Amino acid sequence: MTTDAMTTGQAQAPRVAKAAVEAALAELNGLVVDTEPLRVQRRSRDFHWFSPLLREQLDHVTADAIVSPADEDELKRVLAACYAHDVPVTVRGAGTATSGQAMPLQGGIVLDMGYLNRVLAIEPGWCRAGAGCVMGVLDHALRERGQALRVHPTTVASATVGGFVASGGAGVGSITWGTSSEVGAIRAVRVVTMEAKPRTLELRGSHVRLALQSWGTAGVITEVELPTAPLTRWLERVLGFATLEAALRFADRLAHADAILKRLVSVVAAPAPGRFLFPHGVDEATHVVLVMVAETAGEALTELITEHGGEALSVAGSPLYDYAWQHTTLHAAKHDRGWTYLQVAYAAPDPVLEVLATAAALTPDEVIPHVEFLRMGGRVACTGFPLVRFTTDLRLAELMAAHEAAGGVVHNPHVFTLEDVGPGWGGKAKRAFKREVDPKNLLNPGKLRNAV
Repeated sequence: MTTDAMTTGQAQAPRVAKAAVEAALAELNGLVVDTEPLRVQRRSRDFHWFSPLLREQLDHVTADAIVSPADEDELKRVLAACYAHDVPVTVRGAGTATSGQAMPLQGGIVLDMGYLNRVLAIEPGWCRAGAGCVMGVLDHALRERGQALRVHPTTVASATVGGFVASGGAGVGSITWGTSSEVGAIRAVRVVTMEAKPRTLELRGSHVRLALQSWGTAGVITEVELPTAPLTRWLERVLGFATLEAALRFADRLAHADAILKRLVSVVAAPAPGRFLFPHGVDEATHVVLVMVAETAGEALTELITEHGGEALSVAGSPLYDYAWQHTTLHAAKHDRGWTYLQVAYAAPDPVLEVLATAAALTPDEVIPHVEFLRMGGRVACTGFPLVRFTTDLRLAELMAAHEAAGGVVHNPHVFTLEDVGPGWGGKAKRAFKREVDPKNLLNPGKLRNAV
């Protein structure tokens, strides 16, 4: 699928023949199978509606059936049957992704991993869970042992471990621990191949990257092993600033304060905080920084706030990460579906200047800056999720170009092909692994432009 083909209004992909699906399902007696059209359609969805372009292109997409394997043996039965009859398989966690990752472009089977949800091991410094385990459930189990997840999405209450690893791997905690691409961020993944006789592979160390951020196109992840962090009590603050530059300079200073343990440093420009996030506690002229730091760092945080002319605001809302990362867009879209977003990487040496240059070139009626600070490759970095008022496809493309002209690198969230969303997928090793574990390209077909 090329980006040109995506401008026609709907995802153009051949749909699997119903006879092939029926033949595969006939081999799955005893498994949990759902073919009721409305339920199937509902479970063929994710948060693709964040993008008005994807909403138009993907709203017609639906599977033929939902299959929910109880364990790895049943999973292998499903994959073997679908392989024999050339039936596409799309793996689904909780369906919280925003680029159509879990939507079956060619129909076929949606594989619901919800039964593979056990917490398998908790040891000092690490844990292991089934791919269908909800991250919030795993985090609760860890907290009972004095540990916690290092990084999780804002959708921690519903997102699954396998879905988080397969679709992204950055979020709350990335300001300290980086992303899933960092060395040591994922200890191991267990993967089942899409072959005539499916195999189980245990990928450890650097080999885990072969299956990461692949949207379920490179084997079916069944278990994930993660490093953990010591349980920490967090101090949450919403800080107000008179100018965007002051907010960004404070956030940058805090992000670089290595002696302060942090979980969240998020900048949201006016008027979004007062209009969408905290309408009863923040003025629409105020820019805010959302901060989560260790309780023991409260005094140091207060000094930094004073130094940068900030003010602690009294607003209702906890946990604070519910207003950060992609949830900022969610709150704006709930208020007005005309708002969507971009994803922009801001580079060194001074990403703050890039954000300010973009803000100066565009009006807040059309673009509202939103920046998350995180660590990448051992350095503090910024990734932007600016809110964008959608009008036309052409204007959206112009806004992307404006961000790149200011020095940012746009990872386009309005496409459903993995290579076009960003540079995280590709390379000879990953493509060779894809060919090995899915020789017929039946796993989530259509999400890679050059799959085989």
